Formats: sequence, structure tokens, C-alpha cells
Amino acid sequence: MTRAETTRDEMTRDDGTAGPDRVDAAMEPEAVEAMGPRARAAMHATMMTVGGSRLRVVDAGQGPAVLILNGSGANLEMLAPLIGRLARAHRVIAFDAPGMGHSRRRLVPLSVPQHAAIAVSLLDELGIEQADVIGYSFGGAVAQQIAWCHPERVRSLVLVAALFGLGAIPADPIAFVSSLAHMLRVPGLNHVAGWWAFGGRAGREPEAYRQFARLSADAPPDLVSYLGQGLAICRWTSLPFLRAIQAPTLVVAGGMDRTVVPLNAFVLAGLIPGARLELLPTAGHLLVVDQADEVADSIEAFFAGSGSLSLR
Repeated sequence: MTRAETTRDEMTRDDGTAGPDRVDAAMEPEAVEAMGPRARAAMHATMMTVGGSRLRVVDAGQGPAVLILNGSGANLEMLAPLIGRLARAHRVIAFDAPGMGHSRRRLVPLSVPQHAAIAVSLLDELGIEQADVIGYSFGGAVAQQIAWCHPERVRSLVLVAALFGLGAIPADPIAFVSSLAHMLRVPGLNHVAGWWAFGGRAGREPEAYRQFARLSADAPPDLVSYLGQGLAICRWTSLPFLRAIQAPTLVVAGGMDRTVVPLNAFVLAGLIPGARLELLPTAGHLLVVDQADEVADSIEAFFAGSGSLSLR
């Protein structure tokens, strides 16, 4: 498929419910600063009502549309470095999932297919027919669901630190508990997450973990919604349909990731037809935050049609 140019549509709504209605819930200054001058100039942080959910949406840059689906408990601030890189040549759409960041929680936690339906509805609201879809961690499950149920909307698929639900290789117990302690801000325990659960720069450099922790604390997740995402991934699996995914696919994993162990990436790349695998040996689970340039290099090379199985 050709990577058609997609431009931003100016949208207005008389009733204030179906489209962008005001610019508020702006991203934290530290996160926006990380995006670079060109991305900052194109940044739009907007509250939208999409599929019954009140979402904070970022729309940055111009060019082929890219939709980024974030990880469990994560907010837009964490994606700022990756958005900044990709927005140099693309129109990047990202949003806080319901109950994450500044998006409102739903009364009942959502399933993976329901998260996917919201993302597709957002593309509809923005007038985007097709996008390159990037799914990080939990967002990788949502991206797989979209690629299966709405193949015509997915120009290409990028799965970063992603798993496939039931049947996936689990995290080691200490990594699971320490990452949960981080999200729940358990006194005296959350610092363990940096060096054990997340790995990569967050594990090697205390300041890298502290920066991530600050961004997380600036717009923390709703606890019920966060636990709901965990329940959703435990009740879902993509194993039955991975071989049916048609989109060109890149799978990116961190070699030091103990939260989503790299073996999951090998399974995904092995089952999705024609998928390419990029393993970043020194990266951890927070690679889109603390090694965003390396991740962006891999994604941009993939978008350009280059790249093959690479272990570097």
C-alpha cells in the first residue's frame, strides 16, 4: 500500500460532544520540552468525547498518519520523546486511554476489543482512514486487535514491548510485584521497579528512573482503570489470529525487559506473517521513554521499507 499523505482537518462541533471542543489538560512542560521545537509548534492537546469516553488527545505534526497506543497505566507525557521524533515527518495521534492521565475513567473497566473500538472511533473523528499503528506494552494488544478486526485501517503495525495475552511468557514474580509497587506508589518499594522490573536505562541510571517516575506521578492512572487493563489482558489472547494479520509488522523488544520478557517478541515475530524483529539488547521495558531515539530509528527505518531481522 502507498503511504498516503494525511493532513489535519479542522473540526468544529456545535454540541461540543463529538469532536475537539477545547484545548486543555495540556502536557506537562518537561514532557513538551522533550519533543523539540518543530513538534512543539504542531502540538495540539485536546479533550474529545469518543465512543462514550472523554479522552485527552495529542495531534502533532503533518504527514502520513501514525497512531500510538500507550501502555498500561501510562500517560501521554511518557510518549513525548517518541512523539517528538516521529512528528518531524508524520502526523502523530496519541491519547490517554480511559482512566489514564487526564482522560476520564469509565464506570466499568474495558476489554481489549473495547479499547480497540475507541481507537478506531478516534481515527473516524479525526477523518483518518488509515494509519501506521504503534502499540506499546498493553497498547500492543490493542494494536493487534485493530489489525485483526480492522485490517483496512492499518497501513503497518509496530509492536513495542508487546505481548499476546493468555499464553504469553510471564514476567518473573519479582518484576511483576515491583512494577505494581511503582504504580501503587508503595513507600520503600517503588524504587525497586527501576532496576529490577523495568531494566534498561531506568535500571542503570537512577536519574532516568526518577524522570519516568515524575512523569508518571504528574498524571497518575485511576486505580480501578489500571487494574482493569490488567484484567483485560488476562482475559484476551491474540494467538488464534496472529497468522491472519495482514499488515506489514515490526516487533521491537528490549533485551533487558523483565516486565514483558523478550521471548514474547520472538513468538509474535514468528507467528505474524512476514514480521520483522528488532531486539535492542540494552533496552528495558521503558524503551519508548528512556531510549526513544533508538526505538524511533527502528520505526522510521521500517516505515521507509528497510530493515530485516536485526539483533543489535
